[in-house]
Amino acid sequence: MKKTIALLFITLITIQYTNAQANGQDEFGSWEMFFGNVRLTDKISISPEVQYRTYEFGSNFNQLLLRTGINWHLNKSTMASIGYGYISTDGTFSEPNGEQNTQEHRLYGQFTSKNTLGKFKATHRYRFEQRFINSPTSGKDTQYRARYLLRLTYPLSENWFVSA
Repeated sequence: MKKTIALLFITLITIQYTNAQANGQDEFGSWEMFFGNVRLTDKISISPEVQYRTYEFGSNFNQLLLRTGINWHLNKSTMASIGYGYISTDGTFSEPNGEQNTQEHRLYGQFTSKNTLGKFKATHRYRFEQRFINSPTSGKDTQYRARYLLRLTYPLSENWFVSA
């Protein structure tokens, strides 16, 4: 029994110092993002998106995400989309010479609906992605991912709101 307690005590003391990988939580980072929506007709629009993510205040590349989609507005509260995304990711937090990033191509389909819950506005997004990943460390892989997003927005005034 004493050995079990001693082992448990040692485990609890040392667990705070163990880490499986560098997670970047102590690194200062920035995300620059652009989201657009260009209406072509009453029923069709295009959504361009650019996200550029860095560490160390812009000097250490982390990720570039380029995505665009074509949207069919079924009515005021529902939309169906298909699109393509290109993602280049540096999975490390350093910039060694000759480093190769993971390259990913994504095809996606999504359905978005909106409704109100009292003063709250709710947005539901259902997305299915087919991911073609080329990693310098683990090679080529194809993965599938289903995603769900719930966004709640509460108006504070005509121009200001809180969203989660």
